[in-house]
Amino acid sequence: MGQKLSLPLVSVITVSWNKKKEVLELIGSLIKQKYERKEIIVVDNASTDGTVNFLKAKYPTLRVIALEKNYGLNRGFNIGVANAKGEIIIGTDHDCILEDNQVFDKVVECFKKDPRLGIIAFKVKSLFTKKDAWDNPVHLLEGNSEQGYPCLTYNGSGFAILKDVYTRAGGLDEQFFIYYGEIDLTLRVLELGYKCKYFPDIIVFHKSFKLPTSTWYRKITRRNWTWFIWKNFPFKEIVKLKFLPFLSLLPKNPTLFLSVFFETMSGLYPLLKKRKPLSFETINYYKVVRTNGVT
Repeated sequence: MGQKLSLPLVSVITVSWNKKKEVLELIGSLIKQKYERKEIIVVDNASTDGTVNFLKAKYPTLRVIALEKNYGLNRGFNIGVANAKGEIIIGTDHDCILEDNQVFDKVVECFKKDPRLGIIAFKVKSLFTKKDAWDNPVHLLEGNSEQGYPCLTYNGSGFAILKDVYTRAGGLDEQFFIYYGEIDLTLRVLELGYKCKYFPDIIVFHKSFKLPTSTWYRKITRRNWTWFIWKNFPFKEIVKLKFLPFLSLLPKNPTLFLSVFFETMSGLYPLLKKRKPLSFETINYYKVVRTNGVT
């Protein structure tokens, strides 16, 4: 793998949806990357603000994949990976900026140094305040900036993964639509014998900085968390984590509870068909990082 990655093609993918101005600014920062062997792919989830035509007119050589409807972040990203030619995939959100023009060089160097490195988690900062994001990767302190820090998962705002590893791990679970796909994928990458590490010197700047509070967000995250544990954990661990972890909503918000319950139950059967409990080693790693990790 070291020889193959001497000067690999890097495919950077973003999934857009009605954020024309933001996507344009992101593309501008990606083009400025000094690393020459790169391709930029925008997968558009049926935007209605003219994003596709605008990008094609502004950047005729840009690879734009226009979907006929909004399939969600996970399926959109999977489509991008399927069309990517690079050995290394870099993912970033459509409202992000790379201010450092050597991010791609740093990513390639990290992969070259460690043949068992499967995922690189970037540090996420606010574009406006320059402060660290609230949802930076949870990681152990056993490491350094050069070798990286073992982490639980990556933030979808900025990460890199070997395409072969992504494909072998099955990609993002499209049933989740958005949220919890990252940790679901990471744990399957760990099952393949690869590592996920956090590199704080590889930074992405994100415009969306506050913790979402909408009812839709609360519903989707609780539904997906339930699917995540039922898909990946042995039965005894599910008991410890509670069968339906959103039960606490019932006395506080019965309407939201019922909405989460019915969405969770309607998707449980297809999810259980994909169920494959994680190994003891991966579950133990998950527990250790969750217990001892920092952000």
